[in-house]
Amino acid sequence: MSRPDLEQMTDKQLRTYVLANRQDAEAFYAFIERMRQKPPIAVLGPDDPLPAELIDRLEAEGRKFRSKGNVDEDKPL
Repeated sequence: MSRPDLEQMTDKQLRTYVLANRQDAEAFYAFIERMRQKPPIAVLGPDDPLPAELIDRLEAEGRKFRSKGNVDEDKPL
């Protein structure tokens, strides 16, 4: 069986390959290196304010959820 070209794989393909081939250290380190090159995920602390765009998105999702009849409007979520 020929070895897959790790560089040609998408992030999702490489992740799937690493999970299916946990003994393949080269693939694991290729995946880790690739993830290190991506911008970090923002982590908010409990006292940090939420960004306005996130609040807008959450409110829109809540309206969509309620419009489908999933929540009693009189009861808080």
